[in-house]
Amino acid sequence: MTLTVDGYRFDFPLAVEAYKFDETDRSRDNYHGVQQLKAVDMMVEFPKCYLWVEIKTYDDLQVFDADAVCPNCGSVVNHRQWLKRNLIRKYRDTFLYRFCEKKLDKPILYVCLLNFDPALLTFFKKELSQGIPTGKPNPKRWNRSLLEKMHLIVTNEAGWNRNLNAYGTCQFVG
Repeated sequence: MTLTVDGYRFDFPLAVEAYKFDETDRSRDNYHGVQQLKAVDMMVEFPKCYLWVEIKTYDDLQVFDADAVCPNCGSVVNHRQWLKRNLIRKYRDTFLYRFCEKKLDKPILYVCLLNFDPALLTFFKKELSQGIPTGKPNPKRWNRSLLEKMHLIVTNEAGWNRNLNAYGTCQFVG
């Protein structure tokens, strides 16, 4: 199954289903109809798990080096904090969507595909690990987790093709 989303072409030979999850076209079957919630870019179902894929590409990675003034509103913006909050919210809101769809019946792998160097990928992996409760924060009360620690994956194209190639391949096509 081949899918092109946000400038990347993916090939998932063993997928049961793959589609753009953050659909904005009201005429499409995958359109959510809820504007208040965020959603990951792509949903891929395999026989034993789901891949939730969020894609972010930046032309200028220097925006992550310092705070900047937003040209639209004049406020100071910390791009690292903004992206961290955005990636966390995408996961949590998608979890809510899938809960309502009764589609939380398999393990979830949350993949953040970013066009960053390894140091920035490591930074965001650490930040997201602190922002998304992984495992069972209270084993006495929680029967299941929101996300297993090892299922939070922050990678770039090369890392995907090296470490996630059992699920499929990824190629930037622009």
